[in-house]
Amino acid sequence: MLVFWLPLRAEGQETLDRIRGSRIAVLPFVNATEVSEFDRIAESASDSIRLILHWSRQYDVREMPAFNPFEPDGRTSMARIARDQRIRTVLFGRIVEIPGGRIELESAVYGTEEGRILGGARKEAFGAFDLVEASDELVITTVSALLGYNVELGAIIFSPSRSDVPYRVYVDGIRVGDNVRALPQVLTGRRAVEIVLNTAQGEIPVYSRDHLVRPGEALAVAFDLPAVTQREQVEIMVRQGIALRLLGDPSDYGWAQAALGESRELLRRSDSAALEPLRAEQDVLEAAWRLDREFMHVQPELFARQSGRYEPGDPLPVLPETQRISRSPLSGDPRVAERVRRNGYAQYHLTWLRWGESLSHNEWDEASRILEDLAVLERQYGIGGQEHRVRVNREYGNALEEAESLARRRRRPWPYVTLGIGLGGIGFGTYMYATDEVDNHSGSDRDTARIVQWGSIAGGAVISIASIARIVRNNRAGETYLREWARETHGYLMDMASRVLGDPGFPGPGATALVLGPVGEMTTIGTGIHRLPALVTGVEGEPLSTGRAPLVSGEAARLLSPGLTILTVE
Repeated sequence: MLVFWLPLRAEGQETLDRIRGSRIAVLPFVNATEVSEFDRIAESASDSIRLILHWSRQYDVREMPAFNPFEPDGRTSMARIARDQRIRTVLFGRIVEIPGGRIELESAVYGTEEGRILGGARKEAFGAFDLVEASDELVITTVSALLGYNVELGAIIFSPSRSDVPYRVYVDGIRVGDNVRALPQVLTGRRAVEIVLNTAQGEIPVYSRDHLVRPGEALAVAFDLPAVTQREQVEIMVRQGIALRLLGDPSDYGWAQAALGESRELLRRSDSAALEPLRAEQDVLEAAWRLDREFMHVQPELFARQSGRYEPGDPLPVLPETQRISRSPLSGDPRVAERVRRNGYAQYHLTWLRWGESLSHNEWDEASRILEDLAVLERQYGIGGQEHRVRVNREYGNALEEAESLARRRRRPWPYVTLGIGLGGIGFGTYMYATDEVDNHSGSDRDTARIVQWGSIAGGAVISIASIARIVRNNRAGETYLREWARETHGYLMDMASRVLGDPGFPGPGATALVLGPVGEMTTIGTGIHRLPALVTGVEGEPLSTGRAPLVSGEAARLLSPGLTILTVE
């Protein structure tokens, strides 16, 4: 194996001597081979050089964004960033394959003031088996040149009492990493070793001692790690409990989010496996709050024809959060599943109202697409009422078929024949008038001709008008039949759709509740009996009750809010 330092100019080493004490940055070494296992060796080499320069106290070691200086324009970008950050020197390196099955490791020092490479080290390894040793020698050669003397290195082996608690290692006050099990290259001399426990309350020291690191020796550091503290768990559980108690109350959304934000930060700062149940609870609570938040923002006008938010034929994007969570593992939790179903149920019955609105506007094709959307929502959210929808779909299909049959039966030729006769009469009378045919007669014949002339015009006009009316009526027979069928069969739904989707203001005292459920079902809401869906005026901050099933059973989520509150009854 071969290792050497290459100053590029005669004054290269003198320049290295002058830069001590200045700012230096060590870029992560680049693995330019196709062997991914070399990534760890490249990372270890650059980390070791950075730490040794830190411990030497001869350089002001700074951080730079990680990038590849060997790419095109990489050197130019590196120099520009270094000058912007007032970094005097940048050290970088790589691992590369060379002909003959050999592997070369190289490092280089770039001076921003000189605008050139001040020196570099190269090390060849004859195969992967001695690459680690070659990397160690490259590190020693590089730092020796930068420090101006031949450095000697030792190692530190860390032995924690348990492996399920995260910890952080500092050497001479320099953070060397989390959960570190070994430092293979440590500058010799007396080193202050400190181990801290990374808890939700911050770093707690669990080990602090000075050790003498000798050349070529491995120092063993054993230390005890406590389990996650009871206080840490309590802090998280208290905040999650607050969010759980407030769950669903729109007026306390901000407080709940603040509590969840604090518990999320506490969990982030401690990655102990003992907190996994609390992390799972955090995910469930955040999903439940997102579902409640989306439900609170569901407004009937989103489904109105004039809003353009819901396009028949594509119902799922209307509630994107509900749609996403319903397909995630979180939907297996009962609290999440209940809210997914509630949101989907509300969308389902608001879509029914949109169907009624389409009927009232005689939009028959649109109404057919909405019935298909209802089937999609049933499958997506596991909503009942399939028999009701199938029955309505069958009745609607029969109505369409009957309307088409009626239109075909009334498309007979007789109105067109009579229309031709009428137009012929008008033409004949007009011809007599234009040619003064009456003047060709005298006496009683002239009177008879005049009667024929005006009688043809008048009679032809009457027959033509009647024929046109008959043709128009026959052509619209199907539409008329559908309109009458819709009014007779779904008149209540169409009227309610007009009230809910056409006028979202809901004037009147107190709060207004839109109670959604099986269309046409009678239920007791508050102190009265209503047909679903129903608009009910209530008192802000108080719940409503129903005879079919409790709308509210101690849950603040279903208290009436100012304006419009949507409630669902299954």
